[in-house]
Amino acid sequence: MTTPAYTRATYRRQAEACLAVLGKTTNPLSQAMLTAMAHTWLRLAELPSPDGGQDEHYRRNADEALRRVSNADAESQAMWRRLADSWLQLLRDDEKPNPLHVADKPPAKGAEDFHLSH
Repeated sequence: MTTPAYTRATYRRQAEACLAVLGKTTNPLSQAMLTAMAHTWLRLAELPSPDGGQDEHYRRNADEALRRVSNADAESQAMWRRLADSWLQLLRDDEKPNPLHVADKPPAKGAEDFHLSH
């Protein structure tokens, strides 16, 4: 089982990798994307433990996404709304029992039975 400390360290290494590549590129678009990726990895590294305390984090992210709707173009507004809805759904799901913690119940289907429809 992966521990929160291991996961945080992995996320930090990902951020460091982005920053290392950032120092070697001169393309402004690549620099912007790598900066955003490093920022996201560091934010993930600072998330509260999965054992609880995430409600405030989920709410803050949903609020941020909703604030960005008003300043975005129509296509981006839809994505920000979907993102906010996703955070709010996580908040609602956080109040339910986690199905992954059900002891020793095998999944109904194997991984080979699931297909992406895109």
